[in-house]
Amino acid sequence: MLKYLLLGSLFSLLLLYAQGQVVLSGKILKKGSGAPMAYANIGILNSEIGTISNADGTFTIQIPPKHQSDELLISSLGFETQSFSISQRSPQTEWVIYLKEKSIELQPVTIASKRGKKQTTKLGNGKSFLLSGTLYFDTVSAGSAVALRIDKQEDSLLNYVQKVSLYIARNKMPTFKVRLRFLEVDKNNQGKPGKDILEKQLIAISQIRKGWLDFELPPNFWLEQQSFYLMFEWILDKDDRTYIAEAYDAYMTTYPDRVHYDTVIIDDEEISIAQIGTVIAGTLFGTTSVGKDPNQHITYYRINSFGEWKRAAGPLSARIKMGNYPASEADDVVPCEGDSLTCEIERWVSSFQENQQIPGFQLAISKDGEVIHSQGYGMRDLAQNSPVTTSTQFRIASISKSMTAIGLVKLLQEKDVSPHTSIHSVIPSFPHKKYSPTIQQIAGHLGGIRGYAEQSLDEIFIQEYYPDVTSTLPLFQNDTLIHPPGTQFFYSSYGYMLIGAIIEALSGQTYLDYMQEAVWKPLEMKATYGDVKDSLFFQKSRFYDVYGNEGIAYDLSYSYPTGGLLSTSEDLVTLGHAILSSSFLDLKAKALLFQTQYTTQGIPTGYGMGWYTSKDIHGRPVWYHAGELPSSGSMLIIYPEENIVIALLANAPILSYSEDGFSEELQRLGDVIDTLYASD
Repeated sequence: MLKYLLLGSLFSLLLLYAQGQVVLSGKILKKGSGAPMAYANIGILNSEIGTISNADGTFTIQIPPKHQSDELLISSLGFETQSFSISQRSPQTEWVIYLKEKSIELQPVTIASKRGKKQTTKLGNGKSFLLSGTLYFDTVSAGSAVALRIDKQEDSLLNYVQKVSLYIARNKMPTFKVRLRFLEVDKNNQGKPGKDILEKQLIAISQIRKGWLDFELPPNFWLEQQSFYLMFEWILDKDDRTYIAEAYDAYMTTYPDRVHYDTVIIDDEEISIAQIGTVIAGTLFGTTSVGKDPNQHITYYRINSFGEWKRAAGPLSARIKMGNYPASEADDVVPCEGDSLTCEIERWVSSFQENQQIPGFQLAISKDGEVIHSQGYGMRDLAQNSPVTTSTQFRIASISKSMTAIGLVKLLQEKDVSPHTSIHSVIPSFPHKKYSPTIQQIAGHLGGIRGYAEQSLDEIFIQEYYPDVTSTLPLFQNDTLIHPPGTQFFYSSYGYMLIGAIIEALSGQTYLDYMQEAVWKPLEMKATYGDVKDSLFFQKSRFYDVYGNEGIAYDLSYSYPTGGLLSTSEDLVTLGHAILSSSFLDLKAKALLFQTQYTTQGIPTGYGMGWYTSKDIHGRPVWYHAGELPSSGSMLIIYPEENIVIALLANAPILSYSEDGFSEELQRLGDVIDTLYASD
């Protein structure tokens, strides 16, 4: 029997086989009506044995020899827990178990004082960087969960639960289900998650791939506990578990060279563990994988319905909004004053601030070369209480790739070099591989160059200064290609460091000098340059991690072409309109940048050279790029048919709902286009 274990962002398939195991199966019904009990918890307390019932109340669970004298627990929210002796039950007989509904005595809530001004507060961990998850599943077990502790502290009088959200880091299921539960803090068990506070099923069913998942809550939900846990439980029925198991089986069969096997000893038996470094199926909850006081966002996980609660390595990305009034009494949205364009932008900014909780950001929008909106929001320096202005410089992260690609195509035309030229023809010293990728393939992430090490910040927080990009090549040049050039799209920041070295080889200048001469100076982009460690540029923003603490200082000189540049949103919209203008880039250059490349199998990548090329949620053609660093986020969007450019820069990571960073939240910025058309 196969049992799969998926943990964090490195995933293992664990093969468990035990002689003499007992397989129990049956059905759980509601006492009285005989209705099937969907998603009831079944298992042995504080053990690795646990599952949940399917939608029709049926279940199957395997009991190894060492647990066959234990008690099997069966519970469901709002029903009394049943306990059965496994040894006294015949495995050949299908169990039929009836759960009795609990008799709950409702206590009246009296509010003695007059209600004052309406107040709300947001608690929990609303950030998620290096998105990962803690997910356990297998072909016979389920009920694993993660719980985040919430402490009201100074917000002790805000007892109405208005909203609860969980960040889905990645979903590779057609549809998934998550159950929300509110648990007490068990003071008799080291403060671990304890009994349920709310005896009500709250299950969210969704198809989203990435983003915040909101739960429908009971009306007028009052929660007076000062400390409690938000628990999120994966609900995997037999079809889900079969889907996941078959997906991993198929992957291991198709790509045996991508599976690494380890051996461990369990109960004196050798067990083979097949390790896979990618997500094939399943749903991952977001966690924050950066250093912080571990007691700020206490998180526990369990591996099945009654598994032992264990401390998680990273805090769960989940949040709760509480107030001194029910959500049903929330004030209606007051229309903003002014023209419709201003209202559209203000509504979006308000929603963005609600979801992201970024210290400061900058937004610029232009049409037909004219800036129609440019404004700073929040703080560029929290310690000095300094606000963001339109002149504040931000790290633009991977939008640096888009700038680099523009400089590259201009240089290729100037030097009459074909984009299909082999890298070794330009940089002969670059170590030869089995294959030789072309300039265009590398600029389109088809070159087979690896990315940063999985789940590691060591290759980002580099402290060494590099005088030019070419001197950074030893960081990765001796690594083998991860696939033959052209066969797969694989986003590679190192690939753009190689592009920077190509620019230096062809131009005879350092990357920064060439970009200043060929792009930034001609376009009068006076706020754009390479970031310098510990620099005290007057307008440069401070940068913050996902907790709002000032980010780790590190040297970005190694990454100028791929993610190390500074700019402003106004400079970026200037660049966008220069791209649209035929006076700066001709049609041939634009075709290289904005026409999708294809794999050798003829599959479009949706990426040209340094730019994603696609359509937005309304079907409008769009060119764009997003960027994210541990302490900054960015977005640059061009609507070529509407001649509109939108730039957003932030001094903390922007939580993205999509793999390429262009989430629906950011795409809704494009709705101002409709407003503009309406006003014409």
